[in-house]
Amino acid sequence: MYEIQKVYPGVSPLKGALYGLELELESYLGCPEGTHPTGTATVTEDGSLRNNGMEFISSPLNLASAARWHQQVLHDSHYIWGDTSERCHERCSIHVHVNMSDLPVLGAMNCVWWYWLLEPGFFNFIAPHRQNNIYCVPLSATSLVSKLSKESMPFWCNVWHKYTAFNIKPYGNLGTFEFRHMEATEDSEKVRKWLEILDEWRGLHSRELPRTFEEVLRVYYTVFGEVPSEEIQEQLKYHFTIYTLETNECSADMLVHRIKETEACLAEGS
Repeated sequence: MYEIQKVYPGVSPLKGALYGLELELESYLGCPEGTHPTGTATVTEDGSLRNNGMEFISSPLNLASAARWHQQVLHDSHYIWGDTSERCHERCSIHVHVNMSDLPVLGAMNCVWWYWLLEPGFFNFIAPHRQNNIYCVPLSATSLVSKLSKESMPFWCNVWHKYTAFNIKPYGNLGTFEFRHMEATEDSEKVRKWLEILDEWRGLHSRELPRTFEEVLRVYYTVFGEVPSEEIQEQLKYHFTIYTLETNECSADMLVHRIKETEACLAEGS
């Protein structure tokens, strides 16, 4: 197993389940000096927003601290706001970077497949207006899944689309996978639940990929804490069918080829 700092020289792994939040918010008027909440790395302008829109970026935090940081930014008076009813406009969103840098590369690849299998559940959790957002594109709306069984992780990172809802491109330089799905929200409890879902998903790195659709349903319940509706089950069946077709085409020789590609990347960086 190869850790990310060996495959991608210069990336120092962080240990454990850590989360970096990026909050896009509008109606920002400023911050009294010295009152930034703990864990805030930067507050920067965001050209995609209006009305004094800014992006608030946390440092890597554990789940409880990340949920508390959202509460601090929006509700604990560290910042001065204009019209608070407009700060979570539909233009705004929450991106979460999940630390993958301390996991074996093949474990991270496992998580990519589990995301594909469970993608309908992630979209079911978020607000309807994020479903068709051009900066939050479902993996199922791209051709990327056809590359998952045939290529190595370095190749995935190179060809991945930045504006997919599930973005693995940052893995190469930050050691993270980015979840771009979620709408900006005042609801810190919903943010906490989202982080808990991502935490359960990250834990799938060591779980074998499924052989039956029933296994997918069991894992869905573990990750999302509920039984999927009939509509979601139909979507899950589609994802499982595509997964089955793609992985059945992946021979033992192809798997060896993928591992050798990763080894070659390691050798180039050493």
